[in-house]
Amino acid sequence: MKIALLHGWGCDGRIWQSIIPFLERYAEIELVDINDHIEKALVSDKLLSDAVVGSIAKKLPAQSVLCGWSLGGMLATQLAARFPKKVTALMALASNAVFVANEEWPEAMSAATFDQFFSLFNKNPAHALKRFMLLEVHGDENAKAQLQYLQALSNDMDKNEVDAKVLEAGLELLARIDNTALLEKIKCPALYVFGKNDALVPVSATELMKTKIHTGQVLRVLECSGHLLHYPEENLLTLLASFFLKLSDNAEATLKANANDR
Repeated sequence: MKIALLHGWGCDGRIWQSIIPFLERYAEIELVDINDHIEKALVSDKLLSDAVVGSIAKKLPAQSVLCGWSLGGMLATQLAARFPKKVTALMALASNAVFVANEEWPEAMSAATFDQFFSLFNKNPAHALKRFMLLEVHGDENAKAQLQYLQALSNDMDKNEVDAKVLEAGLELLARIDNTALLEKIKCPALYVFGKNDALVPVSATELMKTKIHTGQVLRVLECSGHLLHYPEENLLTLLASFFLKLSDNAEATLKANANDR
């Protein structure tokens, strides 16, 4: 078993560095570079979301536990629904069914707000990324430490590593992905975690999520948390440890059932 980590928009796999030591207790870690898959998808004739998800699926190890944050969680949800034989379990952190609100799913960012941010990015990508960082930490009791963490990661990243066209395409993915119908198709164990004070994914979305996910799948809200749920990681560890214990129990029960069938 491997744990495949899918980062969010405007960053890369280094966003997970604080929580990787904990996750390595349970399985080998596979970092999925979403930006690389978006870049490859831009030269494809397929729809952007289909091309990105298909590209990730080709590289995804068998029997993967997917853990995605924000945009990464939305893509992980698509993978779990469309490639169930490859996905053992799903953990989606701060990930809504849609990022931009529509009639069917109004509990999301308004289209006007998203359009303003998209326009800002086109005019000044660096300023938009800084603005996005502030939104990621807004409302969290550890906002100051989180901002320092994000800034350190940003300073560590070569500014030329991610092309502006790739980041723009990532924003288009955020606007276009719609997982409302796919949530019901996910049958594997799943953990959905939201921050009560998230400025990007409203906690009110959890009420709609509850109507879509299957019995036995887990939805939790972290008090005093914003969008960056996995830093500081202590707030999340109890939920993850409990989820991995459940996975272990399920695997043991499956082995016993198979043994009894022989």
